[in-house]
Amino acid sequence: MYGQNKPFNAPQSEDVISNFKHLSASQLFDTANYYFSRNSTDTALIYYNWLINTSAKETDFEQQKQIIGALSNAAAIYYYMSDYRSAYEFLIKALLLCEKTDYEPLQSVIYSNIGNIYYSFNKHDMAKLYYSKALDLCKDSLDMIVILNNLGASETESNNIDSAFYYLCKSLEISKQHDNFNLHSTLNSFALLYQKETKYDSAFYYFRLSLDEARKNNKIEKEAQNLSDLSKLFFEVNKTDSALFYIDLSNIAAKENNFLKILSENYLTLSKIEEAKGRSITSLAYFKKYANLKDSIFNVEHFGDINQLQRLYEVSQTNRQIEQLIIEKQIKEGIILYQRIIWLITLCVLLLVSAILLFVFSQKRKLNNAYKALFEKNLEIIALEQKSSENNREKHGKVHSPMICRKNC
Repeated sequence: MYGQNKPFNAPQSEDVISNFKHLSASQLFDTANYYFSRNSTDTALIYYNWLINTSAKETDFEQQKQIIGALSNAAAIYYYMSDYRSAYEFLIKALLLCEKTDYEPLQSVIYSNIGNIYYSFNKHDMAKLYYSKALDLCKDSLDMIVILNNLGASETESNNIDSAFYYLCKSLEISKQHDNFNLHSTLNSFALLYQKETKYDSAFYYFRLSLDEARKNNKIEKEAQNLSDLSKLFFEVNKTDSALFYIDLSNIAAKENNFLKILSENYLTLSKIEEAKGRSITSLAYFKKYANLKDSIFNVEHFGDINQLQRLYEVSQTNRQIEQLIIEKQIKEGIILYQRIIWLITLCVLLLVSAILLFVFSQKRKLNNAYKALFEKNLEIIALEQKSSENNREKHGKVHSPMICRKNC
């Protein structure tokens, strides 16, 4: 998507389907990308759909990435076929698979392309929401150029002129650093911004610059869009002949390449021109053509389907968040239980150590008391022995004294 043109005029190969069984998932993806790069989008779509519908193991991360890429590129093809319902469905599937596998590189592209679908339905708040998500995740400077331009265009439609000018200037600044990548789109967005401010000379100048850039880079759809925008600008300033001149050129390119959205816008402008000239019948005829094309592209059922898919995606996201919360709760409960077990073990160890220490202390105290009692007992024994010894000495002294006296006498 991303503002790149993908015409649908390439013939399908008759033996494409017969080759599928002989190709691996990687070969299917490479083959699809080959046809996609050569604008053989019908054939590319067959290969992408075959890859998308193959059974992939959840553990095979490489195949999951290839399926995400196939979903994203197939969505781009459906978008340019104006099959917005299918494009949105494929983008939501790709986004869910990205979130499931934690694969971020394509999420920015997917968010931006979802924003493009909402922008096509003039749901600019939703478009800006997805563009902002895309910008937050974007790591590729080339993709950033496109996202900034998309944000600028969305802000222009919401009449946030200062914000629009800021995003477009950033887009232009980065574009100049990369050989004017996507310059035609940024210049066109500047022109629409100046037209919104009724600065018609500046708007015409930037439309012409964008037209020249589109022709130089063979961007047929952007060329047809610029011619259509120029016709609206000239009708707005009451230059009907110039408006008709540019609208005829735009219609030629739109019819040749089946740019239905541009064609429907041109029919509406023609209806207004004819009404301004007082040709009510011709005006009504153009308006019917516009209404029929618009209904086929942007009918209520399609937008209802898109809203339903959006709700399903939001429900899926909510369920995923609930599952994540349950897992986190279980982890926290497990951690708390583990902490409690550790705390109980620690407490038991502390109690056991305390009991052992208490027992040792008690035994030591008893031993000290026993030593003390034994010491005191020994002291008593020593004291008794000393007393006994003294008594014996006294006793022996009294018995021998007279005998000595008699001898002396």
